[in-house]
Amino acid sequence: MLMALLPAFLLLAVALLTLTYNSTSKMVDESVHHQLQETHHRLQSRLDSYLNGLDNLLSTAAEQAVLAAIISSDDRQAARTQLQKTLDNSHGEYLDLLILTRQGQYWVNMNSPLYMLEHRLPSLIADTPFFNKWSSIELEPSPSPLTALIQRYPVLSPDSGQITGSLFGGLVLNDNLTLLSLLGQELENINVQLVLRGKPVGPPLINSDIPSDLFTQVLSSQRLQGQIQGHYFSLQPLLINGEQSELQLLLLTNDAMFQQLQQTYGYHTLLALLLVLSTALALSLYTLRLISSPLASLTLFAEQVSRGHSVSFQPDCIEEFNLLGTSLEQAEKSLRLHRLVLENMMEAVVIFDRAHHLIYVNHAYTKITGQSLDEIAGQTPYRTLHLESGDTSLQLPWQTVNATGFWQGEISGRIRNGSPSPLWLSITSLRDTDNEISHYVVVFSDISILKDTQQQLQRMAHYDPLTGLANRSLFNELLDHNLSRAARHDTSLTMLFIDLDKFKHINDSLGHAAGDELLKAAARRIQHHSRTEDILCRFGGDEFILVLTSPLSHQQAMCAAQRLVNAFSDKPFRIQGQYRYVSISIGLACYPEHGRDQETLMKNADTALYQAKEQGRNQVQIFDAGMNLQTQIQIKKTTELRIALEQGQMELHYQPQFCLRDGSLVGVEALVRWNKPGIGLVYPGDFIPLAETTGIIVPMGKWVLKEACHQLSAWRQAGFNNIRMAVNLSARQLRQPSLASDIAGILQQQEMNADMLELEITESMLMEDMNTAITTMSELNQLGIHLAIDDFGTGYSSLAYLKNFPVRRLKIDKSFVQDLTADTEDTAIISAIINLAHNMGIAVIAEGIENEAQLEYLRQLNCDEGQGYFLARPMPAADMDKLLQESCPLVEKDQ
Repeated sequence: MLMALLPAFLLLAVALLTLTYNSTSKMVDESVHHQLQETHHRLQSRLDSYLNGLDNLLSTAAEQAVLAAIISSDDRQAARTQLQKTLDNSHGEYLDLLILTRQGQYWVNMNSPLYMLEHRLPSLIADTPFFNKWSSIELEPSPSPLTALIQRYPVLSPDSGQITGSLFGGLVLNDNLTLLSLLGQELENINVQLVLRGKPVGPPLINSDIPSDLFTQVLSSQRLQGQIQGHYFSLQPLLINGEQSELQLLLLTNDAMFQQLQQTYGYHTLLALLLVLSTALALSLYTLRLISSPLASLTLFAEQVSRGHSVSFQPDCIEEFNLLGTSLEQAEKSLRLHRLVLENMMEAVVIFDRAHHLIYVNHAYTKITGQSLDEIAGQTPYRTLHLESGDTSLQLPWQTVNATGFWQGEISGRIRNGSPSPLWLSITSLRDTDNEISHYVVVFSDISILKDTQQQLQRMAHYDPLTGLANRSLFNELLDHNLSRAARHDTSLTMLFIDLDKFKHINDSLGHAAGDELLKAAARRIQHHSRTEDILCRFGGDEFILVLTSPLSHQQAMCAAQRLVNAFSDKPFRIQGQYRYVSISIGLACYPEHGRDQETLMKNADTALYQAKEQGRNQVQIFDAGMNLQTQIQIKKTTELRIALEQGQMELHYQPQFCLRDGSLVGVEALVRWNKPGIGLVYPGDFIPLAETTGIIVPMGKWVLKEACHQLSAWRQAGFNNIRMAVNLSARQLRQPSLASDIAGILQQQEMNADMLELEITESMLMEDMNTAITTMSELNQLGIHLAIDDFGTGYSSLAYLKNFPVRRLKIDKSFVQDLTADTEDTAIISAIINLAHNMGIAVIAEGIENEAQLEYLRQLNCDEGQGYFLARPMPAADMDKLLQESCPLVEKDQ
């Protein structure tokens, strides 16, 4: 029998071994890759800390006023002394490169003699265009190329705010043993290699015995993770400046885990063979024991029959061979099912006899409490159930069970680590045939997770998930309570409605992650300047409400609000590694003077906030009754403006632009007008600021673009092919991510060449967010659209910034043209602008020409083009048609 069963058991052993090896191998793979992932995160954190330390050191050095003064005085020795102080700092020893430039020239070099970079300065500046941002660049000193992380910091004059020089600082990755040592601290059996563009950078950090060419084999495989020769590896990019970089981190383990897996497999193989043989032997002995008794009975019956004795056959003897009889099989199935139910229940099950002696606990009890039946044998029910308050906590439940047969409820227990945990407990009594209690069945479960979830849901219902401040729901409850208390005690409250100025600009230019980071930092700053008894909530978006619960006079309330405004304007926020100044506007309303209920108080505080923004932001406005009238007027104007745009009350007038050399008409500028029913034409100065504030300027600007392109297309079809159309862009339009694609769609719809459209952008808009402006203008320039800077000379920008913008034309602001004949300074400014622009290959157009003297002056200064009332006023499209048909040159008109 043993030999008959042996093949089946051997087959079972093979299956068991295969399953064991696969599961063990998978478990080892997951464990190692999880370990490598955790190691990568730990090394990334160390690199971030390392770079942040260098960043703080270099930015502090660049921001010192003494360094700007040294550059201005052209004192190289003093500069070397100042930079040596930076190198002597605790983080300065990590710097391989430290360069100071002056007026765009290589000036002071504190590098190691191995890194002489004078010949590399132009490309070094080009490769590091962003201040306060690490850049990965390739250096080419002999004998072999090197890779470095370099950051550039502006050195600003404290008097003029102009850039006087640049401070470059960085580290060379190829032989930076300090960085490798820092990254490899406390790593055991994991080897580290920096990789750039598929090639190793510098020497590896070896922490275990590995083949010398293993790193090369891993990189040649072009896989991000896996196993080679029993060594596990992971190749993942490193984050620099919070963004994924080309620099990668290769982690490689030794083959200890693979060898352990093979040892485990061999051990399991031997164990499985022993198990198979033992099981086969035990089953054979058990089978022999089962059939021995019925075989003896059958043998005795056969002997008696052979001797001629008169005996009757007993079938029961033969039935004993039926080892899987129906009754036995059903009983076994029933018992197995009951045991499976008990052992697989999520709740702990404990059974006591009538004397409260413990007789059974299931698997869930061991999982919840960490104790088995053998460990708690002989203990009382309250110790078995780990109740916090001892036997007294079970007195009432036992009495109830004895009387009614059942009890359930919440009770406090101490399980596992001994900390209090809420338990949901039920006790049921079981009775025998005599209706006497024979057993008690106790079922309980740990409801800590349920309680935590309830608390979390409660928090989610009452607190803002981003900032952790009270949300509107909780704020309304707290405000109602404090208003009621203030009414009872006849005291006052002060409400501050707070809004972050130009938050949308931050969100659009830096992304929503940066916006969220700013909101959390702003919430912390407001909290820091408020008291615990005050009520602070995030009302929505970038709006916060702070209620000062202590009685204050109007002057005290204004002072408190102004301190909060100063706290924002005086100190920048560090957002994604960059410093940003963000101001706030506050609307202030007091209870009971400005409202006795929540709705009125909030409405009036919001009205005061609106006035603060209208007055220029970064200030506090306290509510007064006249503000409501102003708000109503503003709402009425906004509604009328929206209706005007929807109902086609807007129209375009066109002001001609002439070449000042020969008087030919070269272009027109599209200017929007509001033809208001019952009033007539309303000029842009009366409605464009409102459109900018309310956001109507975006759909209005899109309409202007469509209408202007449609009109230009009509003129071109009529044969007027040599004129361009100039259209003004608003600040909000410039910040729209879809601007370039929208304009491309309009040009395609009108079948119009992009070079016939010129977009005018004011100088102040460009300087407000230069990076966003450069990105958007580059997209427009790639479409072939001409770009012009409007109102040039009024934005207080450095002329050197012109090279950063892809512009074709500068429009000199009319304020310079107005006093051209009387003010020598204006003449000098215009002359400088024209000469600079021509040297850079940029054309110049002057606006606001109102008399012949101005025209002659501009001609003498070699201004290319001009427009103004003296030449031609803005006119409807029909009048412009006539002018185009006449096609009279400007020279003839002057005669």
